[in-house]
Amino acid sequence: MVRVPWRRGPSPAEADRLLAVAEETAARHGPGPAATQAAARAVDAARRLAVHGARADRGRLLRALGRMSVNLALGRTPDDARPVVEESVLLARSLIADADDGFDDHVHADAVVQLAQAGQIVTTAGDLAHGRELAREAWAAVRDRRITGPFGRGARAEALSGLVQILVDSAPQIASADRAAAGTMTLAVLLVDVQRAAAVEEGGGPALDRLAEALSLLGRAALAVDRPDLTDAAWSEELVLRRHHGPRERAERTSGILADLRRTHMVTGEADRSTDTGPGAWRHASSYADRWRGVVPPDALEGLELRLAQAIALSRGGARLAEAEPLLDTLVADATALESATQGTPAHAGHERVLARALWRLAQVRHAAGRPESALEPARLSVAFATQHGDGLADTLTYLCDAGEIAFAAGHPEERIALLTEAIARGSAAPRSDAVRRGLGTALHNLATARTVTLSQDPPDAGLLAETVALAARAREIRAALATPTDPMTVWEYAQTLLLSVDVTMLARRRPDAVTHLSELLPLLDRLGPPAAELTRRAARQARSLQLGARS
Repeated sequence: MVRVPWRRGPSPAEADRLLAVAEETAARHGPGPAATQAAARAVDAARRLAVHGARADRGRLLRALGRMSVNLALGRTPDDARPVVEESVLLARSLIADADDGFDDHVHADAVVQLAQAGQIVTTAGDLAHGRELAREAWAAVRDRRITGPFGRGARAEALSGLVQILVDSAPQIASADRAAAGTMTLAVLLVDVQRAAAVEEGGGPALDRLAEALSLLGRAALAVDRPDLTDAAWSEELVLRRHHGPRERAERTSGILADLRRTHMVTGEADRSTDTGPGAWRHASSYADRWRGVVPPDALEGLELRLAQAIALSRGGARLAEAEPLLDTLVADATALESATQGTPAHAGHERVLARALWRLAQVRHAAGRPESALEPARLSVAFATQHGDGLADTLTYLCDAGEIAFAAGHPEERIALLTEAIARGSAAPRSDAVRRGLGTALHNLATARTVTLSQDPPDAGLLAETVALAARAREIRAALATPTDPMTVWEYAQTLLLSVDVTMLARRRPDAVTHLSELLPLLDRLGPPAAELTRRAARQARSLQLGARS
């Protein structure tokens, strides 16, 4: 057991001091037992503070968990770090969800960095798919944010670097490698631009080492797309940086770069020296984007949409889920590559839309197969990538609602509430097409359903009960207006909400309202017939409770 020197709980200053000691111990002695014990003390202090819920204290806990996870991953094995990593992922997500548009606060930035770090640890532990999903989630959290301050810029660079590192390292294991490699190459080019801008702003120093690492990754990514000219250029620039700015212990890496260049027949020993344009050339180099353009076939989007339609058709009914899942896995990899390759072009919105929908369907298939835990990552990513305006809002509401139900099935009821609340806020604030109103109705219905779990206690909380009655009423109003005999699903959804309204008004001891809702429900169940058998059985039970006649 870790002993702590306080009785009334640590102060923020004490928690910060313990984390600084943990960092220094790891730097001096490596990630061994002493560093792990120091990190455990920091985690314990931060956890005691974080119970009060303050954002700064939750940030302290996240940093301490991050230190502990690195110590365990390097000092023992990545598998030993998994429980700590999973806790840090949940905490990071909650902090990211609290962020405003700026992302310039260090707590929010740390959350993105820790999420990216978790992806690398999980990948090292052998769970490549989960690691890639975490890295993509970190990048999605900052990619389109308005970022003006140093914390946000640092988080964006760390998230992008982590994603590129994982994608480059895992390139041989990715299906449809050509398109995936093109997407990785586009991200690697962007990473070099980001790190070069940071190095210029910081005037060199450690930023130059990060630029050199980015150039190394770019060279490897270029090999995968058969662009040895770009590998030559990137590794040659890296070589110059290592020679002039790297510490002496990097001499081995410099020799490795030369060996790589010679092995690929790009330069000779004489040419090696001619590439050295001086220690300050890195400041003025043009973007590699000028020499790289990800080639996206004109019919690429159409091909993705066709494959997605085929996978959706295959997964309907649940009988062929095992066949649909690998098709969707491959489709997500290809769509991710093309979404990256088309950034900044008119085609990007279409590719982002298909990627979000493919992730959503993959989550649905995994959930239907009884694996909600593995469904949760693509469900979250579908929300992150969804277009959040215009016609895309209806899809976004669908993804939020379905992600909420998957989160609940995976054992995260609080995340379910948060996702449904966000769906209601988005749907309520926007101009409402029928599709958006339908999505809003689903979010209201699902949140009211979620609240009934809490209301099952006796006596139910009066405030929560009133809120739930109001949610059900809003859902009922929307679904009543949308229900039409030509679309049986809209009738079924309205019937669902009427039955929910019966349940909720009975909890509120409003028997006349319950009778009214049940009287509206029974004719609808007759119209729906056998597909509504379960709803009919539940309605019959409620009718007996209300001492009414009903078909069973």
